Amino acid sequence: MFICSDENQIIFLFQAGIFMLDLVDHYLTGIPLLVFGVLEPIVICWVYGYTKFEADLCIMIGKKPWKWWQLMWQVVTPTLILVSAHCTMFAVVH
Repeated sequence: MFICSDENQIIFLFQAGIFMLDLVDHYLTGIPLLVFGVLEPIVICWVYGYTKFEADLCIMIGKKPWKWWQLMWQVVTPTLILVSAHCTMFAVVH
């Protein structure tokens, strides 16, 4: 990822570091983070497909995940993040 590489973090060591930190903190947290957070489980479970994802997990960890995880990844996580995003946007407006 661009922000996490060592070469990009060296800017924070110089005098403009606190300014760059404020920019990163302001523009890369909050709403953008919530948008990526809700898109990730939707893309993985609904676009890529949960059955393919489950097969990949089975290869990686050696066993199938419980059905509880399917419910969490497909329904609960996106719903909670959407509710959180809605509450955050509502709080920003008011």
